[in-house]
Amino acid sequence: MRVLLQSFVLLAAASVAGAATMQEDFAADPASRGWANFGESNLFAWNAANENLEVTWDSSKPNSYFLKPLGTILAKDDDFSLAFDLWLDDIAYGTTTNKPYTFQIAIALFNLAAATRTNLFVGTGSSAATGPRSTVEFNYFPDSGFGATFSCIAVSSNNGS
Repeated sequence: MRVLLQSFVLLAAASVAGAATMQEDFAADPASRGWANFGESNLFAWNAANENLEVTWDSSKPNSYFLKPLGTILAKDDDFSLAFDLWLDDIAYGTTTNKPYTFQIAIALFNLAAATRTNLFVGTGSSAATGPRSTVEFNYFPDSGFGATFSCIAVSSNNGS
């Protein structure tokens, strides 16, 4: 599955520090402005000619992220908004034998230490041992027989309800 991120805008307002804005249009190399890879770096490529980020989503690969630290921690009493444009060039699901469905495409705000721990297994749901922690996700599930779905989730720091 090939995904193009043309523009990404994040507005985070911390209750004490006041509002802060981060905007990315990928017109220039994002690595020069603090963006980084975690995991399979070959899944992410900046396209200078098209001024976008090309991403290959492959759920058979380890957890991989293209990320930019916010430089702050958002808490439950902080307001924020997130807006982005996402283009899908193509999408395939059910590409693994006996697994006709697929994982979601996710844009997330997360705690980097929690998201990069070795015992994180995406898709385990509520699991104190292996589940996600300290994250807010915006998820798109392609239509694999039930209709395309969009959902938002928030997971606490202890993966509790």
